[in-house]
Amino acid sequence: MLRRVSKSAWSGSRLNRVQPQWENQDFLNRSSTSRNSQDDMHVFCSEVYRLSAGVRLLDTALPMRTLANPGHVRVMRAVPARFMTLLSCMLLAVLYAQPALGQHTQQIMIRSDPGVCTVAQWKKDWPGCRYEDGVSERHLSVVTAEDDKAYRVDYVVGEIGPEKGGVGWRYPITRSHSVELKYRLTFSRDFDWVKGGKLPGLCGGPESVTGGNPANGRNGFSARLMWRADGRGEAYVYHMNQPRKYGESFPFPAEYRFPTGEPVLVRMRVTMNTPGRRDGQLDVWIGNEESGEYRRVVRRSDLEWRASTDLAVDSLLFETFYGGGDKTWAPRRPSFALFREISIRSLK
Repeated sequence: MLRRVSKSAWSGSRLNRVQPQWENQDFLNRSSTSRNSQDDMHVFCSEVYRLSAGVRLLDTALPMRTLANPGHVRVMRAVPARFMTLLSCMLLAVLYAQPALGQHTQQIMIRSDPGVCTVAQWKKDWPGCRYEDGVSERHLSVVTAEDDKAYRVDYVVGEIGPEKGGVGWRYPITRSHSVELKYRLTFSRDFDWVKGGKLPGLCGGPESVTGGNPANGRNGFSARLMWRADGRGEAYVYHMNQPRKYGESFPFPAEYRFPTGEPVLVRMRVTMNTPGRRDGQLDVWIGNEESGEYRRVVRRSDLEWRASTDLAVDSLLFETFYGGGDKTWAPRRPSFALFREISIRSLK
């Protein structure tokens, strides 16, 4: 049964709640729907044919007499070597395009005008959410950043958690075995790191498995990111074999620091395990905006997200706040973060 815990039930790092285009690197990453994927395949095939301009089929009329039809018919006669070259190219096109047919990409469009984001405006960008934290408290704004719109989250001095100190909601997406989340993140220039705080990620299951609600294989799972003291980073994960009540931390490389005042590219991929096996995956990359190059900062292939195929990645968990379970985690000065170019891609 779906249940909604009241906002006063804040405990630990999260309320226990119940579920409420890629850049043209290659043609596979251009698809946003199955229809677009098929269109991309057609474009690719056309390109293969264009590049194979030397390959020609000779349309030649030849007399042919058969038992079934003693008359003359027209047939296509192909030069064998060239025909095989063209056929090979077309088969390769189909093979390369095939994975794209199962992919689906959703871009979160920021429709609101610049200014403080109302709940009504937020609902237009994030339909289907069962709850929101921090939006009605006016912690979420829309701003213009580099000729584009971005969400600005203002963290409240002296407060922790999404309701009082940041924002949080769970956005339903297409259930998938493997999902990739991407967004562009900018911390304010004088950002106060303190002990750390949460950043958006992915989750699944009938419950919100956060805030000290451990994963048991059937209630759900979650994978978010965190900033830590001095700008360090980590993945913060609730999974079946976590060693304690709260999530398990998978730190970024020791030398990594989130920058302030400049954007970074965030990319997270969660892949389900085979029930009964620890073969689930979590990958996190951080990218440089200028070069567009990504560095893998977390790689796990031994996770057990679920005990049953009933669970899959089904939500974007957009949470960002300070905490932590007490106010020693709270910011001591005004700080904010910008989020834009948010997209989710279902891989399979």
